Amino acid sequence: MQRLGGRIAIDSRPGQGTAMTLVLPLTLTLTKVMVVSSDGESWGMPMESVLETVRVPAASVTAIRAGRAFNWRDRTVPLLSLAELVGGGPSPPRDDHRVLVVRCGREVVGLAVDAIQDRADVAVRPLDGLLAGMAGVSGTTLLGDGRVLMVLDPEALVG
Repeated sequence: MQRLGGRIAIDSRPGQGTAMTLVLPLTLTLTKVMVVSSDGESWGMPMESVLETVRVPAASVTAIRAGRAFNWRDRTVPLLSLAELVGGGPSPPRDDHRVLVVRCGREVVGLAVDAIQDRADVAVRPLDGLLAGMAGVSGTTLLGDGRVLMVLDPEALVG
């Protein structure tokens, strides 16, 4: 709670009971995220942007212009590597790709990840300090195991 900048107030009165008040900063927003891993790091993708998760066989990925694409629900969708978008190295070749099909504004793209881990309701804190202005990231949250999770902004990430 303290790491989120909040506090708990407890008011106990004999014979009347105990009241607990949770105080969270207004700079926090609650959102549902899909936790994924890519290039050894965990990331949170807002569920409101995730249309579907799919496995795409490598044989179904085609080269287009300067990138790759796959067919999803009768449409050709660009396939991007989350690792490359966040500044990591190129993804190694795979037999199949784990893909988040994500809406980015009016566009739909596929984001290849190493693993789809979990869904979680999280309190997202906006970036500040050294992280302020980090491209493609809307904020951070603290997971139950104490790890910090960067929450992605898909439009800024892909745009």
